[in-house]
Amino acid sequence: VAFFANSLILLSYRVFSQMAWCAGFGQKFWEGYRSLIPKDEGFLDRKPLYDAYHQLNHYNLFGGGYIGSAQSDLESLKKKLNAKEKS
Repeated sequence: VAFFANSLILLSYRVFSQMAWCAGFGQKFWEGYRSLIPKDEGFLDRKPLYDAYHQLNHYNLFGGGYIGSAQSDLESLKKKLNAKEKS
């Protein structure tokens, strides 16, 4: 399976993940953001994948503990996918 997070279809999700993960925006900001770009069905299920993308980029650039966060998010996603397959 290949994942290219920079595709235009996923751009708003990639941007959301980067802003949520790296920046401390307040509640009013997120309300305004979501009024323009609402969450679609399944967004929260996919969010660990979007987060892992940025964590792997940071690991590639800076090393350190970012790899652990990415692995954790990907394992979480894997468990969700496995559970959906079984149901």
